[in-house]
Amino acid sequence: MTGEPQAPPPLDDDAYRYAFEHSPVAMTLTLLSGQVLENDAFCRMLGYSHEELAGRTWQQLTHPDDVAESAREMGALRAGAKDCFRLLKRYLHKDGSVIWGDLSTVLRRDAAGEPLYFVTTVSDVTEHQQVVAALRTSEERLEQSQRVGRMGHYVLDVATGTWTCSAALDDIFGIGPGYERTVQGWLGIVHPAERETMAAYLRDHVLRDGRLFDRDYRIVRVADGAERWVHGFGELEHDDAGDVVHMFGVIEDISARKEVEQALRESEERHRTLFESMAQGVVYHDADGHITAANPAAERIIGLTLDQMRGLTSMDPRWRALREDGSDLPGEEHPLTVARLTGKPVRDVVTAVFNPTSASTAGSR
Repeated sequence: MTGEPQAPPPLDDDAYRYAFEHSPVAMTLTLLSGQVLENDAFCRMLGYSHEELAGRTWQQLTHPDDVAESAREMGALRAGAKDCFRLLKRYLHKDGSVIWGDLSTVLRRDAAGEPLYFVTTVSDVTEHQQVVAALRTSEERLEQSQRVGRMGHYVLDVATGTWTCSAALDDIFGIGPGYERTVQGWLGIVHPAERETMAAYLRDHVLRDGRLFDRDYRIVRVADGAERWVHGFGELEHDDAGDVVHMFGVIEDISARKEVEQALRESEERHRTLFESMAQGVVYHDADGHITAANPAAERIIGLTLDQMRGLTSMDPRWRALREDGSDLPGEEHPLTVARLTGKPVRDVVTAVFNPTSASTAGSR
């Protein structure tokens, strides 16, 4: 031992051969004819033995859809347009499955600069690609579900006041890629009549007080000026120091629901007007036969106020119900009782009840 640094042995053909054959990384030497010479790791990656790969070309081992791109890159090396290339491409496994390879290729030339063969190293990234594909599919499904559900998501950077969002939310807002995605930009979409209120709601209720964003409001779509109703929901996210950094949320187009609610209110108002103004008496009963509502005409005909009638049933003896011929009508034969017990409508039955106010009987059908 001299204590002096030992020089590394010279790299000869045997050293290169040993490194090639025993490398844990898949490697190939590809002749200009296309024939492939492979190491053990490459065989294991594709499930072949050396004997099975003897005489095979790189085109036969490459997915058909990736052959053209590989040929272009190899042609660029031969032409001297580049020194090396890196490519993500698919190989065909012996069992027919696809193997994704992240490969790097250089071209070895002789002393005169003439091409000899391509040297390629390949990393199996199939599992990674499968994860990427699954993530992409998940994102596409999420985007599709948001479009179908008329709902989009957003992330607000509280420090900068800027936000990013899904394509589905772009569609709801009617905005394109160049739209200013800031708080002021969002307020520009909010209906003018609600702009000041919504600005205060975000500033005070949500960001200052640390509460959820949970509110219906109107917007005016940028693309066509259409007025829409949306429901915004957002949750604040904090850093390790407890400071608010983001708000993540969803915005749903609820215009259709609002239209239904408005139509229902208008229908109820029309029904209420008709109910209260019609000359015919109308009495509502619950499933057990107790009176729950009556219009003014019914109060006049029966001679009792709604408060006096509420809770009574058709079988109450105080009604003194009569048949059309003037005979007593037992409660169990009352049309309401029959309809309630049988579940079938009762029509064209004339009855009468005693009106205590006028001391007379009033007919009903």
